[in-house]
Parts: sequence; structure tokens; C-alpha cells
Amino acid sequence: MDILKFSFSRDHYHVFHLFYMGLIRNAYRVHEFVTALLRESKGNFEFHGPVLANLNMLITSDPVNIHHILSRSFSNYPKGVEFRKIFDLLGNGIFNVDSELWEIHRKTTVSLMSHAMFQILLERSTWDTIENGLQPFLDAFVEQGSPLNLQDIFQRFTFDAISKLLLGYDPISLSIRLPYVPCEKAFNVFVDAIKNTSPTNCLSVEQVSKCGSQK
Repeated sequence: MDILKFSFSRDHYHVFHLFYMGLIRNAYRVHEFVTALLRESKGNFEFHGPVLANLNMLITSDPVNIHHILSRSFSNYPKGVEFRKIFDLLGNGIFNVDSELWEIHRKTTVSLMSHAMFQILLERSTWDTIENGLQPFLDAFVEQGSPLNLQDIFQRFTFDAISKLLLGYDPISLSIRLPYVPCEKAFNVFVDAIKNTSPTNCLSVEQVSKCGSQK
């Protein structure tokens, strides 16, 4: 039987209880903060969230554990009902299902992405977005000497590239006018990390009241 092993010690116990407050204080550098915690706890640590918040977590960066969870024994780690509630917008896609349905999606996706025509289409679509969207946009800003928000620019680039690849439609959100594209903004709100850290009971309240990330 495969057993996923996490090695904890009493010396690191205080780290787990300080995680929540530390995460708030380091919100502007969350990746560096979590990396430091993983390094201090030898790649694995347990986090106990507030009572009734349903935020208890085991976090690992150990390659052996990651391979065990995502590949070797994937069927032993279903995403479950709570995950599907958080990412309900994904419906029954590959990122949101388990067991046999996930296996069907996986085989179909692997077959598609390994097809030579898909690789050609991906390359053409990406280069087209770079040459006709990103490059002219950056050139214009260089000439103007104007500041720009790189995060917003690359989000728009990603949205345009994905739309062209999957839908055959270019929303042209990456243009010099920086137009407001509701769908692009909704896409970015959905992938915002804070949605994944919100307790499901909070998400339910937001859905009913149509406020916050659920409006």
C-alpha cells in the first residue's frame, strides 16, 4: 500500500500556528513567504485555519509527494464536493472531476494536445498574438515613454491567446486603447487566488447576495 508520509517535528509546531497571521502580513510577497515556510519545515507543513472555516491544510513541495498525489496514486486523492463548490464555473471539465470521468477527460486531452495539428495551431495562434498584439503595443508605449502595468498586459495577452486558440475569436483586449472587456475582467476575477482561499460558506453568502467575487 502506498502511504504519503509527511515529516513534522515539534520544533516547527509554532510555524503552523503563525501561518495565518504571517500570510496576512506577507500578502504582498505570498510566494516568498510560503517558500520560506516550506524550506524551514523541510518541504511539508500542516496548517490549521480558524474554527469552522474549513481551512485545514497539508502543504508539500516534496517532489516524491507531488508525484504520488498527481500521478502514481491520483485516484486516492479526489477533489471532492468542496472543491467543486469553489470552482463550480468549471462544470464537469477535467479540472473539476474525479475517477472515471477524469480519466476519460485526461485521455481525450492528452490525445488532442499531442496531435501534430494542435501543436501547429498553438504555435501559430501564440505567435500571431505576439506579432499583432503584444509587440505593437509595447512598441507604442516605448515611443510614448508612458508607464504600463505589466501584470494587466500579460493577463490581456493570455486572454487573447486562449480565446483565439479555443474559440477562434480575437477579443483584441491587448490594444493601445486598453479597452474594458467584461469577459476578460471576469476571467481574471475567477482565477484570482483569493477565491481558492475563501471558505465555502462565505462563497455561498456571496452567491445569494450577488456580491464580492460571486457578483
